[in-house]
Amino acid sequence: MRLSDYNRTAERKGVEPQYLVAVVTVHGMNTRGAWQKKIVPDLEDNGIGHVPVDFGTVRFGSILPGKREDVAQKIVDAVLRNKPRCRTSGIIAHSFATLCLGDALQRNPDLKIERICLFGSIMCRRFPWRSLQKQGQFELVLNETCRRDCWVHLAPLVPGWGAGRSGCYGFLEGGGSVYNCPYEWTSHSRLATQVHCLKTWIPFLLQGSLPASCAASAEVSSL
Repeated sequence: MRLSDYNRTAERKGVEPQYLVAVVTVHGMNTRGAWQKKIVPDLEDNGIGHVPVDFGTVRFGSILPGKREDVAQKIVDAVLRNKPRCRTSGIIAHSFATLCLGDALQRNPDLKIERICLFGSIMCRRFPWRSLQKQGQFELVLNETCRRDCWVHLAPLVPGWGAGRSGCYGFLEGGGSVYNCPYEWTSHSRLATQVHCLKTWIPFLLQGSLPASCAASAEVSSL
């Protein structure tokens, strides 16, 4: 019996499902993250348990420190809630959620998320990945970028955010474990599809597999 079939049977019988990987997904601002719901069947078919973090449609409220702290805590709670039943944890974070993820990791040195996938990232390009890796907080980061992403270009202009253009140009620090994967036409949100989930996110979450286009970026990110 496949793990996905077992889990469907377990749910019907009220038994705790079993997963290979637990993944948390977090959407950006001004959206309710419809993509999070669309990828659920594909994740579950591959033995990946899913915990979506939905913090509502936030526009200007995202610049308030309290909102950012609230989302960061939701990420911590989601990871810790799902981690005990899986051997590996992962996260897929988009746009504003990447800033909140950075806060969650830096403020919680005991938080460990083995595989981190970012798209439309507005984290600082010099985010301190090396120090987090030394603390054992992650194993691999897949940062999917697009130079045509206008929202990432604008993010550093928001006062008090401390945002950067890692979603356009990649991270500069990684110690060989942070991979920048460039795309030409994906803009800010177009990677959030079932096809991309199947071809890229699921292999990354399960085996740490990286797209071929990441190879050249791996050397840059380790400088």
